[in-house]
Amino acid sequence: MMPLQYKHTYDPASQIRRQFNLPDFTAEPQDPVVVLMADTNAVTGEVATCAARDLRMKWPASTILFASVILDLSIEQLPGVDALISAQRSNERRSVPVEDAMKIGVSNEVLVFPWEDAAEQWVEIQAAAAVGIDRKSPLTLP
Repeated sequence: MMPLQYKHTYDPASQIRRQFNLPDFTAEPQDPVVVLMADTNAVTGEVATCAARDLRMKWPASTILFASVILDLSIEQLPGVDALISAQRSNERRSVPVEDAMKIGVSNEVLVFPWEDAAEQWVEIQAAAAVGIDRKSPLTLP
């Protein structure tokens, strides 16, 4: 287990900040490694993309899996991530018409966890839509 934590800053110059460096290991894992990243709710995938970039810098030949309890329908792939896993899909970014999402049983609600701020979450979703973050087509790492 390796703790990684990233935070949205809402600062256009540096939108995502890594909270602390990768830990030092008593026995360094050798490349290639298989890494399972986990999250609760991925709406844009930007945090997972940053984490994958950092992991690939340390272990270039690694296999990176990203599991999120809830994953927005707009995310079909992420740069640097080999596979996506989710228990439930959402339509927070409204990438699918609300009626279509309802037909396939996907929530259109904006999900806010107790440690999150509803206004900040909505600003983040709107900002992602404004810059056109599209996770249905392959992108390269920033």
